[in-house]
Amino acid sequence: EARRVMREQAMPIMDEIQAGWTQFIDHQGKLMNASVDQGHQHYQDGRRLSIATSAFTLVLTLLLALLVTFGITRPLRHVLAVAERIAAGDLTQSIAPGTRDEVGRLQTAMGTMHDRLAQVIGEVRNGAEAVGGAADHVSSASQTLSQGTAEQAASLEETTSSLQQMSAGIVQNAAN
Repeated sequence: EARRVMREQAMPIMDEIQAGWTQFIDHQGKLMNASVDQGHQHYQDGRRLSIATSAFTLVLTLLLALLVTFGITRPLRHVLAVAERIAAGDLTQSIAPGTRDEVGRLQTAMGTMHDRLAQVIGEVRNGAEAVGGAADHVSSASQTLSQGTAEQAASLEETTSSLQQMSAGIVQNAAN
């Protein structure tokens, strides 16, 4: 009787329990596979986001580097061009001070040097003009002195000649 109850009642219940567990295990397997697929998808999304963020950061860094480089080299090129013109003797272009950083301070120093150099050259030019005027005055005075000396020499020759004639006349008178 126990066998029959087992076969007729317990076995169908056990088959139902086993089928339920099989369904549960299949369902859990599907959930795990879906979770693995979802984890893999999250990994791929995170990886793509990481690569995109790195690429964006690299491009942004390059742009900032270019901006900083141009911000330094452009004023330096201007200062260099003005320094080359100053070296060539052209003091017509002035340097306007730029920023407050080192390049701006260099521009200010170059502007001050340019202005001071122009002032010194102006003072030298004025001194040269004064020396030139004094040289003209000395030359004029020298010519006047030379002319006076020549006139005195001519007068002295005339006087000497007259004295020689007088002496000859006196000697002749004394001989007579």
